[in-house]
Amino acid sequence: MTQTGFWRDARQNNNRLAVGNFGTLNNVWYLAPQGAAPTLGFPVRNTFTTFAELSPNLRSRDVIYLIGVLREQAIAPLGVLDVLLVGAANQPRQATSGGVPTGGGATWLAPTSPVATTPLLELREQGWTIENIFFNGPSDDACVKLHREETATYPDASHFTARGCRFGGSFIGLEDFGGASNVLIEDCSFEDMAGAGGAAIRVTNQGIAIPSRWMVRNNRFLPNVNGIIGAWVDSQFRFNAFAAMTTATINLASGNTGLRNMLFFNHFSTNNAGFNPGAGYTGNATDIWVSYLSDAVDFGVPA
Repeated sequence: MTQTGFWRDARQNNNRLAVGNFGTLNNVWYLAPQGAAPTLGFPVRNTFTTFAELSPNLRSRDVIYLIGVLREQAIAPLGVLDVLLVGAANQPRQATSGGVPTGGGATWLAPTSPVATTPLLELREQGWTIENIFFNGPSDDACVKLHREETATYPDASHFTARGCRFGGSFIGLEDFGGASNVLIEDCSFEDMAGAGGAAIRVTNQGIAIPSRWMVRNNRFLPNVNGIIGAWVDSQFRFNAFAAMTTATINLASGNTGLRNMLFFNHFSTNNAGFNPGAGYTGNATDIWVSYLSDAVDFGVPA
């Protein structure tokens, strides 16, 4: 979906999309916490007010449109892959006034009394994509958690995509637990992640693997306690804009030195003298970095 506006791009009004002799390719569902607006013509039978109610109906390759303001902590169902979750709004934003939904937006917030140490959305199967949603998560957990244990309960949340989303006001924006691979994060914004150990993007567990083959591009990292923290290998971080963080802006030091990460043309709000591990900029010895600083173009791992 482009960033010119949801309603200019979405034209699918039927509940199912049929393709040639393959039959039904996917189902289209509406997640409308405040109820579906009659003037929009959404079929009532395909509309749910909570993710928990919708979840048993999901099948692989389904599409979900989030309409309005959702306050829920949810875990994605087992055996359901390649789901597209799209915010039905022109821009991702917190669509509330004094905590009351304004009638627009596509916003996912923590409940008024959230369950402790539980993310807003926990994914455990491959191929999910989220687009154009504002996530404001709990103060002690993540907005979105990718969970990989290769067990019956937590198989593998690799091949995930986040595009055009905003993550704000949580403990962690995007958490990798277990080591997801082939993840794409693009055109997203991360802001106001607070608390000791909090971060915009953070690896919290490498029980299966070091996260690998990620592409993190064209994102905006506004002030947080930490920016990008954890181990990655064979991954690329490029064309991102970083404000200076309270603790560490980027720290990839725990990665596998046998495989290089490539960090090309990222913009950091520091000068050359302050671009070093002591100031919160750390890479692996085998990484390849080309960085735009406030007073220089820097070639090489910060030192």
